[in-house]
Order: sequence, then C-alpha cells, then structure tokens
Amino acid sequence: MTVDYVCLNCKNPFRAKKRVGRKYCSYECGKSGITGRTNNGKHIPCEICSKLVYRSKLRLHIRCFCSVSCRTKGLRGVGASNWQGGHKLYYGPNWQEIRKEIRIKYDYTCQECGRIKKELGQHPDAHHKIPLKTYKGDYEKANQHSNLTLMCRACHQRSERNFDKIKTSKLEIVEISDRSASRASRSSVEEVREIRRLFASGNYSQREIGERYMLCQSTVSKIVLGQTWKHV
Repeated sequence: MTVDYVCLNCKNPFRAKKRVGRKYCSYECGKSGITGRTNNGKHIPCEICSKLVYRSKLRLHIRCFCSVSCRTKGLRGVGASNWQGGHKLYYGPNWQEIRKEIRIKYDYTCQECGRIKKELGQHPDAHHKIPLKTYKGDYEKANQHSNLTLMCRACHQRSERNFDKIKTSKLEIVEISDRSASRASRSSVEEVREIRRLFASGNYSQREIGERYMLCQSTVSKIVLGQTWKHV
C-alpha cells in the first residue's frame, strides 16, 4: 500500500509504501536532513591549524579540530579540561648534585620510616622540609642542607599532603637553624640509638620519648622493637 508524503528536506511530494516514521524521499535527503547540512551547519576554523571544518548546528558548541593530531595538540597542557597550572617549580641548576649529596649524607635511608635503599628498591627522594614553592623562586635558600632531608616515596607524598593543609601564605620564611633542622628531620641514626638507649634504661615511656623527639608513639614503638631502622 502506497501513501503520499512530503519530504521534510526538499519539500517535494513523493509516494512510498506506508511506514511509521517516513520523512524523507531519498537517502541523500535523509542524510542532509538529519545532519542539518543544508540549513543549520556552519564552517568554523580548527583551533590549531585554522583549517575550515563543517559543523552541524548541534555540534557548534563543541571545540573544533580538523584531525586527530590537531585534537591531541589542542587537548594538551592549558587546553586540557583538568589543567591545574602545570609544574612551574625550578630547583636550581645544581639540584642533581645537591640531591646526591643529601642521599650520601643520610646513607640512602628514609629519615621517616628508616627503610634503606635495598628495601625500597629505588633511591629515596630528597625532600624540602619547607616546600620550595614557599620561597617564591629563591632556590638557593630552599636548597640549603638544613632544609633538606631524605624520604622514601610513600613518606614523601604523605609529608607533602600534610604540609598542604597549612596555610603557607602565613608562613614566615626564615633561615633554618641547625636545631630546627634536626627536629624536622625526625630521626637520624644517632637519635635512633639514643631512643633505644633511653627506653632500655626503663626511666622513660615511649610517649615521653616521642614528646622529646617530636615523634608519635607508634613511630617510637617501631624503632624500639626493631621494625624500622633495622640496620642501626
């Protein structure tokens, strides 16, 4: 059974078999009508190379790229939806040498948990006790040995997260004295030996030793039991 229809694209009448949803007289009219190429489209330039690309009305609000390579370039860096400013910190021209000196100074041992290079399977990270970004580009002050310590990757990341909770804008940047540096470095080899000696004497509890060396009780317990700093 044939029925009379009017094409929604070219507006010409046509006869065809009765079918629900029939709107166009031919495949070409259907394609043009669906994509909106006849009336609603627009040519807009590619964001990277400025080549004109046809876009239908429904896609005009989407960022335009002419090819996969242009799209890849456009969605990198500042163009990425999750861009957060990038890595702008400059550690100084001799950072590699300073980092090596810190690793040798602390015998490739994490100053937080006491694990050594062999246990970690990689070099520990040189960590700024006061973050480099706080010094506003003054890497010479930030890279002083008194402001650097050695941490494994896990302890390093945890320390960075904890410091981010502090409002760095209210921090006053001062020269770090040897006393504050020793406190910030948590526990050196000498301190570990002293902690074990104090606990073995029976005159100090783990909590008291922790308060003395600015460590939590669980850290003192692991040091005393030999769970950490096994090589000392």
